Amino acid sequence: MPFIKVNPKQARRFTQASGKLAKTDRVDSEMLAKMGVALQLKPKPVQAENLYDLRESLSARRALIKDRTAAKTRRATSTVDLIKAQLDKRLRHIEADIDKIDAQMLELVRKDQHGKTDGALDQHSRDRHKYGAHDTDRFARDRQPDQ
Repeated sequence: MPFIKVNPKQARRFTQASGKLAKTDRVDSEMLAKMGVALQLKPKPVQAENLYDLRESLSARRALIKDRTAAKTRRATSTVDLIKAQLDKRLRHIEADIDKIDAQMLELVRKDQHGKTDGALDQHSRDRHKYGAHDTDRFARDRQPDQ
């Protein structure tokens, strides 16, 4: 399924600039659709092989986070020096494993992007400087194709 990645802060600013202050799913979906049209955002298909690898990596990362939380809790309540030392060692290993998974996930995302920048995104960055953050009506009007 194709998707468009949107910066949440930019989406919220787009919504505020249009005068919609309500924070509901309906308003959010409407404004995201308008933002996609106004900025002429292009969807990207997800590569299935990377998706499965990312999901598996994310699952492993979440398990490590749970392990880290449990080890920290045990460490905080332990009174035996040997147990504290072992838990400290385990926490260092968990942190190292999380760092390795983070690096792997980042590499998977980079592979998916094939090292290319999106020209529409580059144009959007230039337009933001030209129009300012809150002039979305003029920005959207100027981005419409000539009729």
